[in-house]
Amino acid sequence: MTTWLDEEWTVLPEHAQLGQAAADAYVRLRRRGEDDMGSVVLAVASELLRPELSAAFRASFTDPFEVSNKLVETVMLRDGCDVCCTSPSDKDRIQRVNEMMMSSSSSSS
Repeated sequence: MTTWLDEEWTVLPEHAQLGQAAADAYVRLRRRGEDDMGSVVLAVASELLRPELSAAFRASFTDPFEVSNKLVETVMLRDGCDVCCTSPSDKDRIQRVNEMMMSSSSSSS
């Protein structure tokens, strides 16, 4: 999410905070057994409405629902699903992030 926010707007330190908060919310929901992506979008957005994130959202020119929606789109694209309203740059970004993660995990082993 941080990469998407940085590339969609501009690089800001708040993007890392929002990306981490979205990832944490997603993991919590999935561990609780939530697998309906529509419900995940709404639940992650609800968790991102926390007051401590409001300044980060103001700085980033985005909102909890937009971040939550992009998170679920990204997960679905990574899983090979057809997703409405995405662009080739979304798939390219996922591939680049996956490659970065693979290379960083290889170098740390």
